[in-house]
Amino acid sequence: MPHYEAEIILTCIDELSKDGARSAELGRDTARFAAFFSPLDLVEELSETTQLAYPTLIKLLSRLPSQDRFVRNPPRFLHEASCAINRIKIEEMVSTIDYRPTGEQFGCDLKGHHPYFQGTGAHARAWRL
Repeated sequence: MPHYEAEIILTCIDELSKDGARSAELGRDTARFAAFFSPLDLVEELSETTQLAYPTLIKLLSRLPSQDRFVRNPPRFLHEASCAINRIKIEEMVSTIDYRPTGEQFGCDLKGHHPYFQGTGAHARAWRL
């Protein structure tokens, strides 16, 4: 059965206010636990959090050099894998955006619609696309 370590910190909250909380650490310890995780469908979970198709995820997972990280802590693996996949998706989408001026103009009167532009005529100009 896989093992994991947890750091346990005992904290006492001394005061709560609108400015925040004041607390004191009373102690800390590190403990080693045997892990037991309920069965889960890795592909289904990743599909729900990344919106990628099953075949795509199966191809990605089959290229992992080792399943050790997944076996040690499946929930953490799912979280980290989902974050990494979503970050890469966003980077790829942004890298393909191409802006080209068309010469078209659209009048935009921003005065009075947003506090940033109130009283500044220089910002309330036509936007060039």
